Amino acid sequence: MSFAGRLGLVFPQDAIGGSQAAICDFAQDAQACGFDYLAAAHHDLGLDRDLHGDTLRRDWPFPETSSMRSAPYSAGDAFHEPFVLFGYLSGVCELSFLSAALVLPQRQTVAVAKAAAEVDLLSGGRLTLGVGAGWNSTEMTMTGMPWSNRFARMEEQIHLLRELWTSPNVSFNGQHHRLAGASIRPRPVQQPIPIWIGSGSGPHSIDRVARLADGWMPQQIPGQELDDALREIRHLMERSQRDPDSLDLHGVITVGDADIGCVARRAARWAKAGATYLALDLRGSLPRHRNTLHRFVDAVRSS
Repeated sequence: MSFAGRLGLVFPQDAIGGSQAAICDFAQDAQACGFDYLAAAHHDLGLDRDLHGDTLRRDWPFPETSSMRSAPYSAGDAFHEPFVLFGYLSGVCELSFLSAALVLPQRQTVAVAKAAAEVDLLSGGRLTLGVGAGWNSTEMTMTGMPWSNRFARMEEQIHLLRELWTSPNVSFNGQHHRLAGASIRPRPVQQPIPIWIGSGSGPHSIDRVARLADGWMPQQIPGQELDDALREIRHLMERSQRDPDSLDLHGVITVGDADIGCVARRAARWAKAGATYLALDLRGSLPRHRNTLHRFVDAVRSS
């Protein structure tokens, strides 16, 4: 089953590092090879594994048997600020952009609304705001944000973001945010900017996606667990009179040492699961030639 949705690349932050030329070249190569969007991860701080290793291992939400291990990044790894990165790239390419995922409770809400609106405006409506509650308690605490109530704050933030993007005069009286007669200008092109939620498939996560998300970025790969979660999300959306067909599904394929055939088979599984967006994660490597990216695009489209 071939993948007919939108095809993206996970921005290889550490491989690119701080080279402005490499950032520009990568985006333009991706566009030339037929990719539709770039997805960029977000962390504000890198942490010393020797100093914080025990906490990182405790917080990491995936089992030790997963393909990803605890403490997946360190103080030496690079993470570009997503809004600045997307704002710059909007002027040098025509790709769309996805934050995958912005740790929303780690950021001040009005500042996120303002920055996202600016990127969406400058790019002509090419931003999707992917958000998550975060897994790293040390990083969040160091940024001055509380850890224990992050899920409740994130839910309220999502409501407030949509109000700020669409209303010329916002009054909002929540548990964590209070605004009266406020607005941001200019407002974004998209009214509102789509918000996708990255999460696992626990009951609270599924309920949150069904109530609040325009798209889901699951931690699962195609299989029975993902199928069951999607079935429950659709049921909950129908029950609350939301159209389940309106929910985008974002998949990721970690390329690593996989050959073209393996990538094609994984893409076919995501297509069967109903993915509308699919990003290839090069895992810290940069392709030596455009031809490599062309081959991946051809394999996914013809899988």
